Amino acid sequence: MSKNIPHTSFKRKFKSRRKIQQSFFRWLRINQHLFRIPLQIEQRSDKLVEASFIGIISTISATLTWEINVAVMHDQNCWDLLASFDALPIKTPGASSYYCDICNPNDRKHFLSREEIWEAEIFVPFLEWVNNNLAVNTHIELQRVNSTTSARLCKVDDENQCDSFCRLKVHNDTHLMTFNLRKYNGNEAYLST
Repeated sequence: MSKNIPHTSFKRKFKSRRKIQQSFFRWLRINQHLFRIPLQIEQRSDKLVEASFIGIISTISATLTWEINVAVMHDQNCWDLLASFDALPIKTPGASSYYCDICNPNDRKHFLSREEIWEAEIFVPFLEWVNNNLAVNTHIELQRVNSTTSARLCKVDDENQCDSFCRLKVHNDTHLMTFNLRKYNGNEAYLST
């Protein structure tokens, strides 16, 4: 990732009130260059930070509350979560350390602060997911069977497999749609068929 790409969307533009938000923005300022697909902060409130991924269709977005969720929105509905990263920092009784209460008790690590837990259990795994999943796949596949929806990232090696960057298969009550993840000429990649 080139360091020349401006990431001004989170530099002092938003005043964070939640400690996890403050920690995330501090961590992001230091680690932004590691993201193969940069984040664009879209909105921030006292309880929520919403982000999009630069160059990726707006169907996929990330939210930070006390966790980070990567959601797929389609037709103004949350179709599915592609990834979710969370931690529950608990102060170790009688010690000056913290542990993550949702981690396996046999594998629990102790941290000096909640911020260290958030970084290890939420921020770094999120970065790894962006680089190892979102950045390496080319398409997103949305499926609806009756009223159940799901989404998954996938690779389509041959663009000719997708007509006009989107393909739609309908069989009985099953709908399968595949969209290109990347924006095309600055516009959304989805073209209706």
